Amino acid sequence: MNDEERDEFLDRVSGRIGYYNRSGERISLRQWAALIEGDPEYKIVRQTNLRNGWRVSTVWLGLDHSFSFSDEPVVPIIFETMIFTKGEPESPDEYQVRYSTEEQAIEGHERAVAYATGIMELQGEERGNGEQ
Repeated sequence: MNDEERDEFLDRVSGRIGYYNRSGERISLRQWAALIEGDPEYKIVRQTNLRNGWRVSTVWLGLDHSFSFSDEPVVPIIFETMIFTKGEPESPDEYQVRYSTEEQAIEGHERAVAYATGIMELQGEERGNGEQ
């Protein structure tokens, strides 16, 4: 079985699950796996470390999280922002937002940083300088 035949087989086996690169172009399961296993920086859209130890992380997932099994075309959801805390009370530990485009993900990351910073200010903390 050559690479093209293998890709077609894997696409059939994976059903209607869609795989996309950061530009939103459909790719094969094999190409997605190569991106996931390749350069770790490819997955990171933005990461901001806050002074109190919280981290806002926005990443490319590549796997369409819309999970639509419709035959109608859908806009894939392939990016995600999360806020990671130390499990402190009154912290946004369950914050998670997903997006279709990298532009939306970057804007959403900034909103999440502002949200987390606002909570920290209410708790008397300051924003750190650890943005990547």
